Formats: sequence, structure tokens, C-alpha cells
Amino acid sequence: MAYLLDCLIIDLAKALSFGKALELRNLAIGSIQLAPMSVEISIEWNFDSNIDFPLFEIVMRSNHGDNYPIRELNSVKWAFSNTPQILVPIANGTEEMEAIMIIDILRRAKANVVVASVEDTLELVASRKVKLVADMFLEEASKLSYDLIVLPGGLPGAQTFANSEKLVYLLRKEMESNRPYGAICASPALVLEPHNLLKGKKATAFPAMCDKLSDQSEADNRVVVDGNLITSRGPGTSMEFSLAIVEKFFGREKASELAKTMVFTFP
Repeated sequence: MAYLLDCLIIDLAKALSFGKALELRNLAIGSIQLAPMSVEISIEWNFDSNIDFPLFEIVMRSNHGDNYPIRELNSVKWAFSNTPQILVPIANGTEEMEAIMIIDILRRAKANVVVASVEDTLELVASRKVKLVADMFLEEASKLSYDLIVLPGGLPGAQTFANSEKLVYLLRKEMESNRPYGAICASPALVLEPHNLLKGKKATAFPAMCDKLSDQSEADNRVVVDGNLITSRGPGTSMEFSLAIVEKFFGREKASELAKTMVFTFP
């Protein structure tokens, strides 16, 4: 995903200034650390002259820790019978990169992922106007039992989640039953925190919203796993977040193998 963004930034720079293109890239990629390199841009790209244009190389680490930590505390085994049953709610304004990354990677891992609309329609419009189609409505999905409920972020999607009594009830039941639940981006701060679903837990969230977390001691980590809770920061960490879920259910070897098929080095 980060490599794709590095390709897109070149096209953005054709129409926008490089500074604006870089600003958009950094907003999407979150806190990924980058190593500079340079490449000459041809004059046929409508620049006044040939210039050195800085591109970026993603430097991934082979183990947890180092520059791309997945921080785990109070480790517990995430259990399931036969196939993990996972609920991914979506709403208008859900962050599409996060939703699709979670759904796609967990389905690649052969988990059974139910995508449920928290709205009154199955076809929804995500935060960047991408259309998403849910499998069913939350009311129907709530009749099933899940090994994990995981929330993508995005605005106003996260606010819709927070206002859904049914979804909050399901999350609370998941927590009280010691079953895994999680959220990324805005959702830890806007959904889990105000409904006391982070009580006694370490978590992270979208950087601009970490001040809403009552415990910010682990908020600088890209992915935080605390027992049955998993949280992460934003679009740029959604692949690590999803693969961390795969690791918790299926083991690190499975997560690493899956990462390789997507040309991604699991941190």
C-alpha cells in the first residue's frame, strides 16, 4: 500500500506542487518512517527543467520492535472453533482503506468476515466517496456470535458507530465475555473510550485523537494489543493491524506467509 502511494505521489506532483502531494501522502501513510532516495524526473512531465525528485523507500523490520513496533501486553490466546467469525461494521463516512484492508486480509486468511451496515441501506459511501456494500444489516448480524468485532475508523463513520446502541451493546458483550474486539484510527477515541471499552487497557488511535484516550502511555505504537483488545493508528497502519489480527488467530508463521503473498514485510 505504501509503495502504491509512492507511485501515486509522482502523478500528484504533476498536477499539484510537490509539497502538496507530499502533504497528502503523509496524511494517508500515518507514521511510517521513510528513507530518502532520489530519481531524475524527465522534462516531459511539464517541469521547467530536470530536477532531483525525492522518492521514498519503506524500511520494514523482520521482528516486532525496532522501528515498526507491534506492542503486546498481557498476552492471551485468541481462541476460535473451526473458523474465526469476525464482524466488521461499516457506515457512511467509514475510512475505506482501513475497512477494505481489514476485510481483505482476514478473508485471505480464511476467516469468515461479516460486513454489517450500521445505516439503513446496504450500499454506503465511505469517507473519500468510495462506495462500499455490506453483506447484511447490523440487526441481522447481531443474531450471530463472533470471535472478534473490529471497527474501521473514519468520520463521520466512527461517530455513527458510537451512536449505535446495538453496536455498543455487542462490543460490551464481547469485552465482558473476554472475546477479542478492536478498532483503528478514530474509533478507539470516539467509540471505545467514551463507552468505557478501554477501561484498564492500553491503546492507540489516530495521532490527532490520542489526547482523547484516558491512558496514552502506549499511544505512539503503530499497533497495540492488550489482552483481547487490539487498536491501531490509521490508514497507513491498517495492513500491520490486520496482519496482527491474523497472527493472534493463526500464528506468526501464517501472518508472515500471507504478508509475503502481498509483497509486504510483516513487522
